Amino acid sequence: MNATLEDRLRRHYDERTRNLPQQGPGLEDGTLLTRAPVSVEPRPNRPLRIAVVLGTAAAALVIGLVVVNRHDDTRTSTSSTATPSSEDTTTSEPLSIPGSTLPPAVDLVQVPVTVMAGSPLSYWRWLPDLDIAERQTAQGGTELCWRTPAGTGCLDDSFASPQVGIIPTDGGAILLARPAIIAIEPPPTDPSAPKFELGPNPTTVTATMSDGSTQTAQLTYGEEFGVGYTRIQLPEDLSVSSAVSE
Repeated sequence: MNATLEDRLRRHYDERTRNLPQQGPGLEDGTLLTRAPVSVEPRPNRPLRIAVVLGTAAAALVIGLVVVNRHDDTRTSTSSTATPSSEDTTTSEPLSIPGSTLPPAVDLVQVPVTVMAGSPLSYWRWLPDLDIAERQTAQGGTELCWRTPAGTGCLDDSFASPQVGIIPTDGGAILLARPAIIAIEPPPTDPSAPKFELGPNPTTVTATMSDGSTQTAQLTYGEEFGVGYTRIQLPEDLSVSSAVSE
């Protein structure tokens, strides 16, 4: 160490330690060393004290880095051991359902979309056991295609109360309902004005089974798709023959 650097370090040390407190909070435990006045401090000891101060600062830096690294390692370890959150294919039905659910699929879309006639279907996960897809038909209408653990199929998308869409699934059927289309009364005098409007949402569906028995169930309406739905559980030897909504 050359003389110039040594003198600069000494001056820096003197400036930093000149006004150190001798008393105060945390200084009554006897761990603070009493500093001798600068005027009577032996000069030969100054390089040693400077080295001690620099060494202490270096040690504090190393300890700080170790603490930071340990914190980062702990955070990384915690993140790596935490259960990863699965992709949300959020449904309108938070409760558990009877029967099987659909496996994860890579061909799902984020929202229901209607594709052109003849185009491949773009399914949307509506319920845990029901994917739906809307497609135009060659006749100009729309069909609602579905897939469940029981299979796949399509139905006419124009059903309105009291008509009901019937979709078989594992252990039963999912029944879909929409408001009825009713004539506006009295009829509007403007020939370009609408002549029909949607009625209120139906609240129940009554299904007739293949053995002639009936079941009535309440409809649920989700925010993602404007169709009411309900479930009918069935024994293996029964199926839904027809259904009406009210």
